[in-house]
Amino acid sequence: MSLYRPKRSPFWHYDFRIDSYRFSGSTKLRHEDDAARFEEARKADAQIIVDRIRAAGAEPLTFKAACDRWWSTHGSRLADAKIKSALERLVEIIGARTYLHDINDDVVSRMVEERSKDVRRDHVDDKGRQLYRPITPTTVNRSIDLLRRVMRRARDNWNAAIIREPVWKKHKQKEIKRPVREIELAPQIRTVA
Repeated sequence: MSLYRPKRSPFWHYDFRIDSYRFSGSTKLRHEDDAARFEEARKADAQIIVDRIRAAGAEPLTFKAACDRWWSTHGSRLADAKIKSALERLVEIIGARTYLHDINDDVVSRMVEERSKDVRRDHVDDKGRQLYRPITPTTVNRSIDLLRRVMRRARDNWNAAIIREPVWKKHKQKEIKRPVREIELAPQIRTVA
């Protein structure tokens, strides 16, 4: 059945597919009968969306294929050398066979959680062991921006079917603003000047 109620929610949720397109979300309704009527209306709307996608000639595109195409047509020409490894990490987290139209706010929030757990090399301690530290919120936000860039290029340039794009700004993490450090002149230089 495509209607269910999660343990921590008072509302019924729906999750169904039409062809290879997945539609899911909360009904915001507490009664099962009302939720079933809501789901039927949502299925009718979804069928219209799928028909429009077919008429436009849009096709489902996997995330790995979109990343590879984005890298070969656009990303390889950029100056940032870390983009390729960031793309590979995104594919690892989200999944190579995940369709772009299946990437919703839930998938993005899970990606942010996983990406926040990643670490990077820091320095070597006195005994020669490599130390690591967590990546910064700025790095996580760059991953969100990279995902957004890939999805928008696929939608706009390659006619990929994306039913509902995630709300990107609600996934951004608060970045730590470091204070500006001023350089003071040495006392000898101040007296001469």
